[in-house]
Amino acid sequence: MEFIHIKDFRKIYDDNVAVLNNFNLDVRENEFVVLLGPSGCGKSTLLRMIAGLENITAGDLYIAGKRVNDARPRERNIAMVFQNYALYPHMNVYDNIAFGLRRMKMSEGEMQRRVEDASGLLGISEFHRKRPDQLSGGQQQRVAIARAIVKTPQVFLFDEPLSNLDAKLRNSLRGEIKKLHIKLNTTTIYVTHDQLEAMTLADRIVLMRNGKIEQAGTPDEIYNKPESMFTAGFIGTPQINFFPVEIQGEGNRPVAVGDGLRMPLPPESFNLNIGQKVVIGIRPSHIEMVGRNDGGAVATRVDMLENMGEETLVSFTLGSTPGVFLVLSDRAPNRSEEIFIRFMPNKLHVFVHDSSVSLRRKIG
Repeated sequence: MEFIHIKDFRKIYDDNVAVLNNFNLDVRENEFVVLLGPSGCGKSTLLRMIAGLENITAGDLYIAGKRVNDARPRERNIAMVFQNYALYPHMNVYDNIAFGLRRMKMSEGEMQRRVEDASGLLGISEFHRKRPDQLSGGQQQRVAIARAIVKTPQVFLFDEPLSNLDAKLRNSLRGEIKKLHIKLNTTTIYVTHDQLEAMTLADRIVLMRNGKIEQAGTPDEIYNKPESMFTAGFIGTPQINFFPVEIQGEGNRPVAVGDGLRMPLPPESFNLNIGQKVVIGIRPSHIEMVGRNDGGAVATRVDMLENMGEETLVSFTLGSTPGVFLVLSDRAPNRSEEIFIRFMPNKLHVFVHDSSVSLRRKIG
């Protein structure tokens, strides 16, 4: 059952710019949903509308079955964590965490218990008497999260909370947010442009583009069954390869023929027509080096090597189209070496050339 119901949302600013138009989304109780997409796609605006920090131009918002369009932010029983921490610089850590509870006129005993519980969860109890400017960025963000969870809200909203941190801190705090959700089991909506954050945190990813949902699904569905070239290209590091081809026939089997590429396609997996122009998508981890005579082998030459430690990223070109694949570093070829590669047939993606829509057959 949906816990948050967003129906026909519209957001239009005074200059007549529509950020969201007829946007619909349901979030189940205790679900962790990540709103993912490039800058300007409307994800932060949507979060702020849920929080009550942006007016809803049209549409309806329900939380726990109650319409809250006109409810003030503090009446929605939500807690929000911002990108910039938003801590009071003149208050110490304890008072920052307790600030919302004092406004609720909570007893000192209950307030102290909640602050200590939240601080213990996030490992910041020792910082209670310090001010924010005496803390690192990661510690400040932990304080901001503690301030949110002490209110025991119905919904947590996170607006790119890790984007100001360095890579090591992001990885560490991302794991803590995941553990926190498992422990508290609170309905959570999390905004990010970082696909790694989305893949590791989400029960369900909502990928947005130009104010609309491009695709929604589990991380596995988004990664392995992209419904468009945009989804396939946005998710995955290193980025997926795309090769334009034409579908030709070879007996009863369709064959993808392109510049430097000729490859049979599994007809049971895709809806294909002879003469159709399509785009083949293949992830770098799904291309393998093979021998000259292996079935499906394609000849190419190594353009560049990027050592990534255990793996090496190999750049190559088919005709005029560049591509990359990953290989264990102790098996990496030499630069300018002629090699033979094979696309794993059960890992292929095929998209319509003009519309970029997936041609994968839907089962069931």
